[in-house]
Amino acid sequence: MKIIFFGNGNFALKSLQKLVNNNSHKILAVVTNKSKKKGRGLEFVKTSIASYSYENSLNVIEIDNICSDMFINELKRYNADIFIVIEYKILPYEIFNIPKYGTMNIHASLLPRYRGASPIQTALINGDKELGVTSFILNKSIDKGDIINQLSYNFDDTVTYSDAYNKLSILGAELMIDSLKSVKEG
Repeated sequence: MKIIFFGNGNFALKSLQKLVNNNSHKILAVVTNKSKKKGRGLEFVKTSIASYSYENSLNVIEIDNICSDMFINELKRYNADIFIVIEYKILPYEIFNIPKYGTMNIHASLLPRYRGASPIQTALINGDKELGVTSFILNKSIDKGDIINQLSYNFDDTVTYSDAYNKLSILGAELMIDSLKSVKEG
């Protein structure tokens, strides 16, 4: 499938790495936030997605204003089969509805539980014994699209947020590849 990948952080990075190493799909572009000035020297720092993408000669689009007509028209010109969005901004309808198969999101919870920006923290605070990831197709509601698939794992009381984040990012990458097959097969 021809894919445009949207992401910023390390959770998304595992999925992008898995996608790069999978020869079944073509990454047309990677969309991520623009570099920001950080630290005492106020040097520009790229997102982990941008750094990895440049190192692997991927076509990178660093942008902050995703609602600009110029950007939306550029996305349309790629004629992608699907967009994948992980650990990124909320995409407007005008964007997530562009590709043939829509836009897939990998979310770090077993939806419909824990929609929103902090699902891992919420699950740990609530004392859940099972964490997971969900793939779904975006619609106009937040984290409420048609579910494609889910993966889960059980853990004990010693798990930290960092442990859960890392484990779920690996599961999310596996789920993304399996979900792409499911989407293509209908």
